[in-house]
Amino acid sequence: MEKDIYHVFTHKDLDGAVSLLTFLWSKPEASVSYTDITNLQIDIVKDYVKRTCNPPNILIFDIALREDMLPDLDDKNITFIDHHKRSEEHIEKFKNSRIIYKEYTSNTLLIRSLFKDKAPPLSEEQKKLILYADDFDSGEFAFSESYDLNILFWTQFKNEFCYFCKYYRDGFRPFTKQQLELIEDAKNAANKLTNNAKCFHGNIIIEGKVKKITAALTEIYNNIVIDMLSSKYSSDILFYINTKTQKVSMRQKKNSDPIDLSLFAKKYCDGDGNQYNAGGKITPLFMEFIKNLK
Repeated sequence: MEKDIYHVFTHKDLDGAVSLLTFLWSKPEASVSYTDITNLQIDIVKDYVKRTCNPPNILIFDIALREDMLPDLDDKNITFIDHHKRSEEHIEKFKNSRIIYKEYTSNTLLIRSLFKDKAPPLSEEQKKLILYADDFDSGEFAFSESYDLNILFWTQFKNEFCYFCKYYRDGFRPFTKQQLELIEDAKNAANKLTNNAKCFHGNIIIEGKVKKITAALTEIYNNIVIDMLSSKYSSDILFYINTKTQKVSMRQKKNSDPIDLSLFAKKYCDGDGNQYNAGGKITPLFMEFIKNLK
């Protein structure tokens, strides 16, 4: 019997990694290769499609649909599986690709729901890994393990996506003593950076809505610092500005009246992202926007 053959392009974050593992657990007999990408690396997918003769089934996980994917990624052997709401407006523009879009708390949970009926039963460890990835990506943080797992993803496994997938190929593993120490060290270091961050604040109208804004200047990118600053100041939107790399990371609280942060990033920072997390670069327009912060 001929094996199913897939090449997966998956988002280079915790949800993307566990999405891939969930798919592998769902199709243990399939032949699966993969490439991890960021939202801004769509050209890698286009190049693969262009250069590969008789390509396998191509799956794209956790990357929202957008205009610049067309027409290159509108092909009958390409399937998008995505949970970001902003994909909705582009679905009808794709005439050949298969689009599987549902607004889920995480792409991991979406993939599990799509394939569970024909998949082998999950172990308790596999269920835990899916649970923690979904808990983190949804922003619920009901389990401390989910946040700490993400810390390990960006510290112990930084730039080693394949190492993370191999380490957790059988599901969640309890943190080792060394990992717990690494997590604690990362939190302590982030706490110092948070306390020393130079921050500016103010209320600015965006899309006709008054938003409480905090902008933090730094020379180091640190996800934990972004979380700590968001919690410390309770702003509607946080701009984390890396003056060394000239990049801007953006976070928005999941309140009842959010703006589309991805559209803001495109307009002001030549960037991209989703409704609650986005990024881009420092531009003259962005600097003009934040000049009134104190």
